[in-house]
Amino acid sequence: MHWSRDYVGLPWAFAGRDRNGVDCWGLLWLIYRDVVKVEVASYAAETMDAPEREQIAQLLSADRVRSPWVSVEPGSAREFDMVVFRRGGLDSHIGIVVSPGRMLHIMHGGEARVESFDAGRWKAKLIGVHRHIELMERSDAA
Repeated sequence: MHWSRDYVGLPWAFAGRDRNGVDCWGLLWLIYRDVVKVEVASYAAETMDAPEREQIAQLLSADRVRSPWVSVEPGSAREFDMVVFRRGGLDSHIGIVVSPGRMLHIMHGGEARVESFDAGRWKAKLIGVHRHIELMERSDAA
């Protein structure tokens, strides 16, 4: 059974960081903690006081500029990479790659689900693919 099945159907919750509810960054945070065993910034406290999309865009922009995320070519996306999308003029939505061209993500008011990111509505909104440096180091060691 694929690890993503344990996360499909989780409900959306503003600044959520557990199985009771997550936002898109919270879903990544939870998966990295539980499955990947890599600690990433939570940002839960930072998202509480600002409109979600604008705040997530600021956090994504700042986090991508510094370690631990490295840009990779979209065609080389692999499991556990972070895909970033532009919505409403902001880089404000992310998903986690589960297989070539497929991501696990969650939208405001919905449930976590697997969807294509290299076709359909998400393809035109994709602005980048990022790999956590620890995953790069693990593949180098293998």
